Amino acid sequence: MSDTELIVEGYKFNSEADAARARDEVKKAAYIKARMNYDDPGSVKNVYEKMVSNRMFTTPVGNAFLKEVREKLIKSGFGEDEVSPLPLFSRYALEDETKEVHIPTRIIRPKEKVEYKKRFIFMAIVNAVLIVALIAMFAIAMNSDNPTILNYENAIQNKYAQWEMELTEREQAVKLRERALKMEYEGE
Repeated sequence: MSDTELIVEGYKFNSEADAARARDEVKKAAYIKARMNYDDPGSVKNVYEKMVSNRMFTTPVGNAFLKEVREKLIKSGFGEDEVSPLPLFSRYALEDETKEVHIPTRIIRPKEKVEYKKRFIFMAIVNAVLIVALIAMFAIAMNSDNPTILNYENAIQNKYAQWEMELTEREQAVKLRERALKMEYEGE
């Protein structure tokens, strides 16, 4: 990403997301400028107050537009205290300049190490129990008489083979019975 992609209206932003937000605010400002009736200071003040309260503009580009509108309102007769000040959404200095900047670092105390060790052991035991339960479920599914997704093909083949054997046995029994009846009929 080049530096020129991060520059919007003379401001260089630190990220593409900020630059994109600034480009959007340029479009919003142009749209509002084209439709705002500067001859009616009351309506301009209402629009300005809405923009400030809704946080429509948060980048320096948007703040420049808000400042321009605010200055026109003051020139049109409104007092400084009658027009909302421009809100800033960034902090530029420490609250107390005499304090050193302290970046907190976390020191792990022996007690915390024991806590983590206990948590680790507990989670290892829970994982082992869950793995044993999973293996037991697969074993039950494989050895079950009910067809499951793991053994449905074998179960169906076995069922059809059993039916075929039963049908063959019945067919043989029927043929034997027919022969016996045929011999009795011929013997009379």
